Amino acid sequence: MSTNVFQVSAVSQNDPKANDGSALYCVVKEVKGATLRESDSFPIGTEVHLPTPPGQSGSGPTPNWFMIPTGTMEAVILTMEVFCPTNAKYPKTTITIKAADVLKWAEIPKEQRKNQIYAEGADGIFGYATSGRLGPIYTITAGVFDPKVSEHTYTV
Repeated sequence: MSTNVFQVSAVSQNDPKANDGSALYCVVKEVKGATLRESDSFPIGTEVHLPTPPGQSGSGPTPNWFMIPTGTMEAVILTMEVFCPTNAKYPKTTITIKAADVLKWAEIPKEQRKNQIYAEGADGIFGYATSGRLGPIYTITAGVFDPKVSEHTYTV
């Protein structure tokens, strides 16, 4: 696998029992150890609506951030915050994604690979690691009702 681009994506699953699924946003606060491939990445420091599944109110393009390492892939770190601008009670969740962790998680056989849980209950958020043609891919999914923890799930 070529590891010259680290991709992070963010979406909302908009589960019926989840809080504010169609009104969730994220903002990438910081990228370390990489430059952003600006031609097809969403900007850093800008609030971005998390799209819901196709056919639902709030569906749209998936925000992606494509990072090209300035050193090793393992040194790339992205920090993101998930929040709801229309509900002050929705807990802001800061997620730090390290490419080194994503590379390890993506090596786990697909049938055993599980999610990393960042928030539980009606404000559920999880992440999932995989590898793509150009390098590791990590997807943050918010708007999830009570993501489950299993023996292969990593609580971060």
